[in-house]
Amino acid sequence: MINLAKNCHFLWDILNARLSGRYIPFAVQFSITSKCNSRCNYCYAKYFERTLPELDTARIKKIVSGLARFGTKRLSLVGGEPLVKKDISQIIDFIKKKNLECALTSNGYLVPNLLETVKKLDLLVLSLDGREENHDANREKGSWKKVMTALKLAYEYHIPLQISTVLTKHNLNDLEWLANLGRRYKFWISFTPLINQSDNDKKIPLYKLLPINEQYRRAFQKIISMKRKGAPFLYHEKIYRAALNWPDFKIDRVTTSEPEFYHIKCLAGKYSAIIDSNGDLYPCPQLVDVFKAKNIIKDGLVDAWKYINNNNCKACFSPCSNNLSLIFSLDFGVLQDLWKSYRLNQ
Repeated sequence: MINLAKNCHFLWDILNARLSGRYIPFAVQFSITSKCNSRCNYCYAKYFERTLPELDTARIKKIVSGLARFGTKRLSLVGGEPLVKKDISQIIDFIKKKNLECALTSNGYLVPNLLETVKKLDLLVLSLDGREENHDANREKGSWKKVMTALKLAYEYHIPLQISTVLTKHNLNDLEWLANLGRRYKFWISFTPLINQSDNDKKIPLYKLLPINEQYRRAFQKIISMKRKGAPFLYHEKIYRAALNWPDFKIDRVTTSEPEFYHIKCLAGKYSAIIDSNGDLYPCPQLVDVFKAKNIIKDGLVDAWKYINNNNCKACFSPCSNNLSLIFSLDFGVLQDLWKSYRLNQ
């Protein structure tokens, strides 16, 4: 999986940043395109409908160079669908040349055609939501067969693989199926509830796919129980316990004051961020389209980064975001869990 020496150096850099009070974008997601060859029902930013001007390869490289100088360690290419981006192979080569770890999240459709490109990645993240009928109900008809083809190719060619599963009312009973598949094909699985969807500069719950609160809580309780028994589920138990205790899943974040219920303190915008396809910089995916962003090309990376350091988001239910926050807090349990996942992938 990811190089152990780099991981140790990464943790040392985090410690130095925390001790010195500096904010550094160690982990950055980069939506290198809004274009997508899929029409997923729950896309949080409806990328397939967006009309943002996109950065060309030269400007993407300029941003990557700036991030490398700034201290970024891991760059995750997202979209849209990043594999539809022209020059994707060249972009990955450039990221690796800058000594950054490069991950990529994909629906899997183009993996067979771009296998040599995908082999360059430090990590391929595929979106898989469960059994065929449930995955296709979440995303689109025929998508399950395509992602399964990509998954089997990644396994065959020893491409480091992770699965990202969005939990909806369709697939809450697919946890055992996913765990068994993970054991068979040697991948880890992360779970997240539905992120509210962009709609005219506001976020709205996806009621058609949203389980009731108690259904989500039962699912997260089962994830915790299965993880204790060795299921290949990413993230420490306390990450899922924060989701388990979230009061209302129609509200995906708190932006007023620190909530009174158990939550994980948000560090998005201090040690992690997401760049939109036009260069706008946001603290996290949940705030895309609803946070007044600055643009890296227009305003400069330093100013855009400083602008999001003091965003008003206090907490969310996102396991991915909360996992990053606890990594950057140097939480012992989370770091221990990371070590176990590293060892099991050797």
